[in-house]
Amino acid sequence: MTLRSSALTYPQLPSLMSGRWLWFGLRQFTRTQWQDICRQASAWQIQGLHPKVADGLTPWYGQDDLHMLKDIAAQYHLHVVPYHYCYGPQFGSNQIRGEAEISAWIGTLFGAVIPDIEDQYMGQYESATSFGQQVRERFTGLWLPTLYANPLVHPVPLLALNPYMDAWLPQVYFAEWNGNAQTAIDYVYPQWQYFEQQAARTGQNHLKPILPIISLANQVAPAQIVDFIVLMQHYGYIGCWHYDLYAPYASSILHAPEPTLTQPIGPTRPTPPVPTPAPCSFNDDDRQVWTLYKDIPIHEEAAIEQSWLRARYQHGWNFGPPLEQEHHVERVSHAYIEQQFSAARASYELENGLLTWWTASGPVRI
Repeated sequence: MTLRSSALTYPQLPSLMSGRWLWFGLRQFTRTQWQDICRQASAWQIQGLHPKVADGLTPWYGQDDLHMLKDIAAQYHLHVVPYHYCYGPQFGSNQIRGEAEISAWIGTLFGAVIPDIEDQYMGQYESATSFGQQVRERFTGLWLPTLYANPLVHPVPLLALNPYMDAWLPQVYFAEWNGNAQTAIDYVYPQWQYFEQQAARTGQNHLKPILPIISLANQVAPAQIVDFIVLMQHYGYIGCWHYDLYAPYASSILHAPEPTLTQPIGPTRPTPPVPTPAPCSFNDDDRQVWTLYKDIPIHEEAAIEQSWLRARYQHGWNFGPPLEQEHHVERVSHAYIEQQFSAARASYELENGLLTWWTASGPVRI
């Protein structure tokens, strides 16, 4: 990828995860189906496969069937690292514990496992820490969560999981960047760089290795898929989502450089900074809403006030007036500034600068 050698540290990539890998959607496979898939993947010169093997607390395969997936793939010189979808905090602590047991069970069979962590864990930093701890009590192999590629926009618990994971897999959806590989990288890379810096600031030394996934959906042009692989090849891994969309791109990807972990190359052009929005200003109507219940001071440049305004004008969300003044809270060794509003609670984590609005529908970030 077009990396600055000083921008991200480059910890060792797990050797199992090198090369081209294929992901699978919501499909379960018989022995015959899996054999056909492995034969095709071998012809495409794929190195590994990521089938889904569980959803929440429901395994999709028994132990013998999981061995079947692994053994047939090995006949075609393919690795298998399965993934399982996690609901975690949506259903509470028992769900987190059960999914940690499933993660450890799958990981023990394959030597590596991918917990698919998406919306349910956004803003749920303590739950993420609990999940990581419980997995590590049971499993010491490769634990490789999938997370959103834009962690400044989607508040995934990247730093909370960083001490427990061996690498993470961000998925780049081309549909969000008009199908252009360089534009996609210009968007996500500064966010990865920011979290690399945050990891160092919080004593974690570095962000764990990045294993990029690209989506083949939305009829993205083959040339842009190849361009993305060329730009990202030095991460040593590329995952393609997903198998059912791969055939039209197979030839182009085969002739693209095979991902190989090497020293990062300097960028061909400066990496754009993470954009900082211009401050919003309170008007008379905003002040009237803010003081509807109590005469609570407004600090216009403060994070909570600015986020409250952006929710109001950029998203059409009304969190209502504050019911109390902001105050400091200590929770599980983390410090927060919090403030209760009529329709949500604002929680600003001082350590990493993340501001979460806790609403009746779940956590959101502006």
